Amino acid sequence: EMQAALEELCTIHEVQVARTIHCSPYPEVGCMEPEGYTWLVTFVSPNRVGDQHNRQISKLSSHVSHKLSIDGSHLFECADERKISCLIAGNTVADVETTQEIQSIVVASSSFSITIGAETSSVIHLGDSIMKVEEKLNTFGKIGVGKISVTCPSCAGDTISSGDTILLHFMSHRGDIPPVDVSDPGAIVNEVIGGNSQFVVGRSSYSTIISGLTSVKDWYVRIFAYNGIGGGRPGMAWPSPMRLFAVAPQPPENVHVEVESSRSLRLSWDRPISIGGVDLSSFIIEYDTIPSFKSRNGSPLGRFTPTEVECDTSVGLVLQSFPANVDPILRKRMYLEDSKLVSDDIIVVNSEIYVENQRFVVSSINDGGCGVTCLTLNQDYRGTRISGMKIYLSSARHHYSFVVPDLIPGVPYYVRVAAINEKTASPFSFDGYPFEPLPKTPMAVPSAISWVSLSPVFTQNIRIDFGSPLSDKPEGVNGSPITKYHVEVAAGKNEIQEVLISSQVTIEEAENNEFKLSFLGEETGCISVDTSVEAMAKAIENIDGVGKISVTKSYESNYLLKYTIEFNGPSVAYQDLPLIGIGDIATCTNSLDIGIDIHILSVQHGIAQFRPGVFALSTNADDLVGGHFELSVGFQGQFDMLIFSGNKPALLHIDPGSRWVSTVGDDLRSDLHPGEIILIEEEFVEVRAVETGTIELAEYHSKGTKNGASLGYRMNNYVGSATISPGDNFFVESNGRHVDQILRAGDTIQLRDSNGRSQYVTVSAVDVSKVTFSPPFESEIATRTPVYTKQKVVVSAKASSTEMKTALESLPGVGFVSVSREGPKDSEGFTWFITFQSTMGMSACSMQSWCLTSNIDTIQYVKVSGLGQGYDGNYVQTSFTDGRPRYVLLWSSGFISYDSSTSEWRLHSSSGSVISSVNSSDATPPFSGWTNSASLSPAVDAIPMLSGSNAISDVSIIHVAVEQSYDDVVFSADLETGQSEVQEVRISCLYGHITGSFDLSLNGHMGKVIIYVNDSDEDFTAKLQSLPDVGRVNVQRTNLQNQCDIGWRVTFISNSGDVPMLKHSGISNLEGKDVSLDIFEMRKGNVGPRSITVDNMQTGASYTARIRAENAEGTGPYTSHSQVLNTGENPILRKLSMPPGPPELSRGVVTNSHAEIRFTEPISNGSNILSYKFEWAASSSFGEPAEVRLRVFCSDNSELLGNFRLVYGSNDAPFPESTIPIEIRCTSDDLSQALNGLKLLQGINVTDVVESLSSREWTITFVHDVGPVGTFSFDTSGLLCQSEESFVETTVTTTSMGIIPDGYNSVEVYSDEMTCGSMNLGEFSSTQLLSLEAKDGPVTAGSFQLMFEGQSSECIQFDATDDEMESAIKAFENIHDVSVIVKENSDRSSFPFSFHIVLRGRYIYGDWPAFQLNTGHFGTGDCEPFIGGADHGASILPIRDESLCSDGIKKHVAIVVDSKTPPGGSFKMRFGQKISSEINVDGTAIEIENALSELLGEGDFEVNKHSHHDLGPGIAWSVTYASTNRSDDIDVVDTYVTGKNAKVNVYPVLSIQTYSPQNDSHGDYRIVIDGESTSPLSHRATQKKVLQEVHCMSGIGKANMLGPAEGNALSTLEFDALIDDSFTVHGVKAIAIVGDLTSTVARGDDISIGMCTSLLVQDIIYESFDEFQSAGYLYKSLYPSSAATALAEKLGYTIVTIEPDDGLSSLSSDCAQNDGVEERVSVGTVFFTGYGVDHSIIIKSFTFDLNNIAIEPERTWRGTSPRIFFKGPGGKESRTFILDDIDSNKSYVVRASARNAEGYGLPSNILALKPSATVPGTPRSVALF
Repeated sequence: EMQAALEELCTIHEVQVARTIHCSPYPEVGCMEPEGYTWLVTFVSPNRVGDQHNRQISKLSSHVSHKLSIDGSHLFECADERKISCLIAGNTVADVETTQEIQSIVVASSSFSITIGAETSSVIHLGDSIMKVEEKLNTFGKIGVGKISVTCPSCAGDTISSGDTILLHFMSHRGDIPPVDVSDPGAIVNEVIGGNSQFVVGRSSYSTIISGLTSVKDWYVRIFAYNGIGGGRPGMAWPSPMRLFAVAPQPPENVHVEVESSRSLRLSWDRPISIGGVDLSSFIIEYDTIPSFKSRNGSPLGRFTPTEVECDTSVGLVLQSFPANVDPILRKRMYLEDSKLVSDDIIVVNSEIYVENQRFVVSSINDGGCGVTCLTLNQDYRGTRISGMKIYLSSARHHYSFVVPDLIPGVPYYVRVAAINEKTASPFSFDGYPFEPLPKTPMAVPSAISWVSLSPVFTQNIRIDFGSPLSDKPEGVNGSPITKYHVEVAAGKNEIQEVLISSQVTIEEAENNEFKLSFLGEETGCISVDTSVEAMAKAIENIDGVGKISVTKSYESNYLLKYTIEFNGPSVAYQDLPLIGIGDIATCTNSLDIGIDIHILSVQHGIAQFRPGVFALSTNADDLVGGHFELSVGFQGQFDMLIFSGNKPALLHIDPGSRWVSTVGDDLRSDLHPGEIILIEEEFVEVRAVETGTIELAEYHSKGTKNGASLGYRMNNYVGSATISPGDNFFVESNGRHVDQILRAGDTIQLRDSNGRSQYVTVSAVDVSKVTFSPPFESEIATRTPVYTKQKVVVSAKASSTEMKTALESLPGVGFVSVSREGPKDSEGFTWFITFQSTMGMSACSMQSWCLTSNIDTIQYVKVSGLGQGYDGNYVQTSFTDGRPRYVLLWSSGFISYDSSTSEWRLHSSSGSVISSVNSSDATPPFSGWTNSASLSPAVDAIPMLSGSNAISDVSIIHVAVEQSYDDVVFSADLETGQSEVQEVRISCLYGHITGSFDLSLNGHMGKVIIYVNDSDEDFTAKLQSLPDVGRVNVQRTNLQNQCDIGWRVTFISNSGDVPMLKHSGISNLEGKDVSLDIFEMRKGNVGPRSITVDNMQTGASYTARIRAENAEGTGPYTSHSQVLNTGENPILRKLSMPPGPPELSRGVVTNSHAEIRFTEPISNGSNILSYKFEWAASSSFGEPAEVRLRVFCSDNSELLGNFRLVYGSNDAPFPESTIPIEIRCTSDDLSQALNGLKLLQGINVTDVVESLSSREWTITFVHDVGPVGTFSFDTSGLLCQSEESFVETTVTTTSMGIIPDGYNSVEVYSDEMTCGSMNLGEFSSTQLLSLEAKDGPVTAGSFQLMFEGQSSECIQFDATDDEMESAIKAFENIHDVSVIVKENSDRSSFPFSFHIVLRGRYIYGDWPAFQLNTGHFGTGDCEPFIGGADHGASILPIRDESLCSDGIKKHVAIVVDSKTPPGGSFKMRFGQKISSEINVDGTAIEIENALSELLGEGDFEVNKHSHHDLGPGIAWSVTYASTNRSDDIDVVDTYVTGKNAKVNVYPVLSIQTYSPQNDSHGDYRIVIDGESTSPLSHRATQKKVLQEVHCMSGIGKANMLGPAEGNALSTLEFDALIDDSFTVHGVKAIAIVGDLTSTVARGDDISIGMCTSLLVQDIIYESFDEFQSAGYLYKSLYPSSAATALAEKLGYTIVTIEPDDGLSSLSSDCAQNDGVEERVSVGTVFFTGYGVDHSIIIKSFTFDLNNIAIEPERTWRGTSPRIFFKGPGGKESRTFILDDIDSNKSYVVRASARNAEGYGLPSNILALKPSATVPGTPRSVALF
């Protein structure tokens, strides 16, 4: 329309018109508020080319100065959207770009002249008429100013007077004019209207610049045109003559815009061809989202005025050059003004530089000693200037550059620049000049993908799921929608090398030759040619750092051997290792003969596989450790600290899509910092700048603060703010905060320098608000910086592995960790092994920014007094609630926190009741005003949190993380993105046509736009794109058949996925018959596949995956990048393994009382089988399965969008598991696959119940679980309702509880041969020992509470009966059956009983977790206080029975030769009907093995020869052999054995072995045989003590210890004893040893004191410490300051009396033993294994069932993963399970499930059993004497 109107004018031929509406995505600008349009008119074929500004060169001309003008007098201003209430008013503006300059002169009291440029007018006198003044001014003819019109609105008449204001209207001149000069200094000149030229000033066909002229002459210019015939008549230039003077610069040249980042554009340009005669001072840079630069109601969006120096890209100046010099060497030389250009490597040899637009390459510097600033160039310098020229690097393609910051990613921008000299500004130039401006969209490559997860699908298929990239916004990711994803899967490889041995003689002939190999700087021993693979492996493994390897003989012939070596042990696996070398062969006895060659070849280079970093965290103390400690990793805090202004919360308000936050009057300049990340309304934003009352953000806030002002949050590890100068080693907190209550010496803090880089310094001192640190601060300038301390979490010293995992994962940046716990040790300390599964960066603490550290004290606490016992004490800060710190009285769980509902700080008891409060909303709890006389005071000094003498919490690195190599990618793929959302807006009517408007929004609270029926597609698009949540769209009008059916199809280009529906507010502003407005979803958007399944992978192999996104700007970083930086979320490495397959059960022997169940080993599915769970029930089935109904829905029936996670297990469950994100449109198979990927679940079926857009509902059936099941919960953080007017709602309903069948029970049978057959002090077990402990006298009253899964029991009496304890435990929700045995403690315990708790049945979340004590209600709080004793405490020991072994148990017997005299002769062995060859009574172990081979065939047996002493010197062979289904035992025929009473018998052997990997087992246990128990035995009890206790059992007649095997020896126990020659007991010599040794040492044990080595222990007596008598008196009186005395006071002591010996009268004289308090003595004998003690007991006569053996650890049992292995003599067949104590009157069903690291597999077939009578078993203990 505009084009047609213009082209109808006779003065215009052809034009191009582009219209833009005044609309912007900036909310402060808005869209058409007020309405505004701009037309850009390009004169394609005007009457006259070039400048369309018609300069009035004739003084007689009276028409206006420009051709294009506009008359806006007929524009209406309307008050309503329907444009009914309209009138012509002055608020409407219509103009063209050209604006004529108007200046004012306030006349003073004197006559004056006016100078413009280089011309001066005649004198203007007071009283001159206006016409006379105008006539004098229009005499200017040499400067091209043209016509000037003069008016004087303030003049009284037609003449000017003093004080009048005359207006100069420059009618001809285009653009801005500098202020005129007035000769009268009293006159005042002002610019009323600045002159402005058109958007682009047209240029004539030809132009040139004439240089070298002076301004003191007048110049005449004329132009001749020439053709092939000759020259024509000249044309005279106007004005003529021309007087030169300083004018505006010409437009900048070669403007170019490029993307700098996702939020900025770089504008580059060259110097104008003419700068107007004076130096440039600055530039004007404007940007906008529309090409007319008018979106802000006629003005551009933004403007910058940087100085010329700020934009200059030159790096330096030329000091001297030699153009046109006669010396060719000098012509190529330039001297630099600044030597730093060379010393700082800015200019180096081969640098490309530009000088005066000439390109050079630096050939050399200081050539021939010409100087360090002397450059020799590759060509002559041909410029005209000799010095002062600017130097540009090739990387700076333009003279000037400026970065336009803080833009919206993905929004196209237009940028233009004008040059300014001291006079005025040039016209603007832009990218595309002189044609239409070209837009540029700020964008960057995508940010990293938020998460990636691997999970096995089948045994050879692995699935990769991944999330969205970070910073995903409506405009795309960093300004551009994702186009595809690239996935890579990698696996490590072991190094494989070959050793080739070739020989000219046969290998057999050369086998005695020897050689050595060298590796890692060491050599092997000598290796014989044709050595065994075992010997080859052992030789290499003996090299330090190698560990285990695998060797195979891969080729063998008469002349060639090939050994293949795979480095697959933990120390060398997945590494690129050096090649094995040949060692120094000459040092071997039989060095290689000539003709034997050895070559080493590389078969496969090792490729690094991710290995997680592993830390060990240990607590310990000299006595008992307790309390809490503090853990920290990095400096990323949680965003839950309120932003405060002073001591009050700051209120923040921001509009949707805006970058400007109002602080509602608060001044936060000293509180917030540029670059700081804050949280406003669940959106993280970066602070760009802080001004009074305003915060400028770096990027817009999407949703704004919906309901007025809102609270803002920052990281909770924020300490304060400070301004620090370079080199300072201290700061003072800017706001006067008492940082001495947050920091202490030794803390590491984070500061930021002037460039935003982090610095980490160590605090050396803190004094109120002043902090001294080292090393000094490094920065270019003084910097205001936030101060951060490490993010911390407080952990209990008795934390379970679950609690430790939860605590660590609460620290940002930690990601996913695995935690196992070992202990407690004898100090009650634990060791936690922490594996960082999702990070592979700085786990070795190589950088201070990420390092696991622990503190045992804290400065962050407040002290409470005045409330009395139970409430007074130090409350430690542990977290934040309501934006403020929360303090906890750690020993009782009482706490102080802020309650926002009442605006009160409150102090709560451990049960949650309010004890005291104060009305205050301060940032921290006030120190006064509390009710109930409570008083709070600040921290003074650091207080210990970890209790115990010399308590420590130590962190050590077990494994440094190894980064995954992607050098060998085993799979890669590109995944395309999904499809864009398409919606249609359609209006229709019954007939006629539709007029008017309607509004549209995507989310109502984020703004709306008005759409007119006649809006163009471009206007519709611009309006929608102005909404902050829409992004880029394409709008196309449809349905144009008539005016009663109109549609617009909206395609969302950048807003990915399923976009919420557009909304409207109604049709009240639409006119038409029966108008309707509907919005349809034509195509649902989706983000494309977010998972991929990779087939044909190797079962059991481990894989990692990484993924990156791509957009129009390029490829983003891989997920591995964030994992290296320790910001991963999910485990990096995933083994392709699944739960095992089902075993197959079959029936063995079944009797009235027991059944033998045989089972097969199932498919392991890539992970070793750990155990089998056998379940049985006295029923025909295993009951009805449980069912759960899951529902998620929008209550307003709007569409569900996004994804969710399902969490199985409550937060208090041992290890709650979460699925990967699940799309809301998932199939039941998708959901089933996600759920069955959880290790806690075993066979889940999923059935769809409801599948609609607004609701999803599923039934979850627990097919194989027995009885009740655990709880599900939804994580809906990724879900939203399309309406956004209701929250997503969920329900979880148990529709079937699951029925436990009669007689149901289960037991675990273990497969790990290294650990099965033992009792283990673990963390999870159904058997737990609860011991109450105290000092100083008996406890007579009191109660306590137990905790399980976060729930507390009722108060339990200290002396509860078994029924009372069972009742309290059964009250826990997930415990259905329990048995408790109350055990009477020894006299030395202050509490009367211990409680042996056995939890029965299945725990719904896997292994039974340990009970915990509720420390807030342990003899305090809601429970009765303990009366009697002191230092009350308790321990709970989970005792894990791993005695059943799936691979069976070998029989263990001893073949014993006994004789009173040295034996001789031989014997034979017999097995069934077979008899072996004769064996000499002194035969070797190999001879016994050969005999066994004759009897048993080749089998799995082991023989060791031992010394033995019973009747006299004897011999014993320990024999273990596999059990079979035969009932025969090995027997001996000893007819030919000689010696007095000589005999050879086969005896059963009982094996008891203590074990701890740290060899720190501690405490006592009992041996139980056939139901009868020994007294407590120490973990290091002597052999005589063990035999003594065994002989006390009624079913044991005679027993001996199996002596040490050949090559081994017995050891003695070493003690430090108090020895005093005068000390006797009942006249017998005695010594004292700290602690209780009554379970360790036996009467009759040997004891060595000094030189006396054949003494015997007569008696052992334990006494509590008494400083007034016995040994206590000696300790206290003689050695009061000794550590032994201090320990004796705590632990008591044992008096050991020495059996009288006629030769012993004095220890000093007879034994050369001095008196002392720590004198070394040796007692008894014991066989140490290096990890514990081994007792192998030969039972020579018995009536017990020796196979009915068990171990009962006592309450004192401690250590690092301590185990007690025990085994009777009888064996058990492999893969056989015995079901005992069944009822012959019932029928049973049995099934089994195998478990590996992935969880339980599907159960076996169900075996039905009916007990029945059968023949008797084999009689026991049959022997002939």
